[in-house]
Amino acid sequence: GKSYKHAANYNESAYNLSRRSHVPLGECERALRNIDAANPKIKNTFHRTVREVLERTRILETPFQRKRMFFGNMNDKTYKEGYAHIPQSTIPDHLRFNLFFPLEEKFSHDTNFLVEWHDSLLAEMPIKKEEEYIEAAHEFSKTPISIFHY
Repeated sequence: GKSYKHAANYNESAYNLSRRSHVPLGECERALRNIDAANPKIKNTFHRTVREVLERTRILETPFQRKRMFFGNMNDKTYKEGYAHIPQSTIPDHLRFNLFFPLEEKFSHDTNFLVEWHDSLLAEMPIKKEEEYIEAAHEFSKTPISIFHY
């Protein structure tokens, strides 16, 4: 599930995942092994590149040019902060720039956007516009994101 995927993306240990999720350690170990086997680029590309960039520059830049400088020692804690920084910053920016702003431009005449929060939007619109809005949101959300452009 979602907790396992986040744990793999952020290089969380099976032990910590088990404690946090109240799932038996053996099940967490199996789930993380399966995710690693099915998605080798998480560790072999994403984690490796984050570590290399942090060691070389101490700065990570997201696809939307949000930069963060890391001042601490280069250790597992810092690397894990780096693994989390890119998706945690990219998702809300993707939502704003590739979904919210285009939807607002297209539907501003009869839609009220009430809340934008990290990975969700809440809008008030005429019922007859619901399908058109969903279609447009689906199309806008397909905008590709390139993670590393170093």
